Amino acid sequence: MDAIWNALDDPDSSKAGRRFAQIMPAFILFAVMFSLLQSLQPPPIDDVVAAVVDTFIDFVFLCEIVVRFVTCPNRWTFFLSAYNIIDLA
Repeated sequence: MDAIWNALDDPDSSKAGRRFAQIMPAFILFAVMFSLLQSLQPPPIDDVVAAVVDTFIDFVFLCEIVVRFVTCPNRWTFFLSAYNIIDLA
């Protein structure tokens, strides 16, 4: 569990941590751009496809926060972290 927490919390702790730190900002940018793209009138992507992609994005973020919570060494400090409060909002 400590190895997973370290990979998520400290990019320099492992190769997986570095990859996660590279992939997540790109994924966040994709999520924001996708949402902005869907706000155009008319939306350029079909509603069903957009719903599937949006659900997948939410699922990825949910998995990240659940894994961070489960592997966190101190659950109380987990809820005191500003980043986690933003993620939960």
